[in-house]
Amino acid sequence: MKKVLLAFCSTLLVFVTLVFSLSALSQSNADAFKVAMITDFADVNDASFNQACFEGGKEWAAKNNIEFNYYKPSDASFAERVKSLNLAVDRGYKVVLCPG
Repeated sequence: MKKVLLAFCSTLLVFVTLVFSLSALSQSNADAFKVAMITDFADVNDASFNQACFEGGKEWAAKNNIEFNYYKPSDASFAERVKSLNLAVDRGYKVVLCPG
């Protein structure tokens, strides 16, 4: 019985922590973070994962009044992707989506 009670209390504690964390995020100022997306070499209209990530990210950001932007590397190299990622971070984007 003690193990069941301990498991229940632990689960409840995790749930309450999660609820408060999400609540704080939803109540935070929209300027607190911005969302960016780094594509692979394809564009956001590729009818594949880049487009799905772009449309989903853009829609979510619009519903939550969060700034959303995307960056397309100049070529398909790993170095260009890292350069785009660093550019987004330098411009203040706190959440970066990297599909693919």
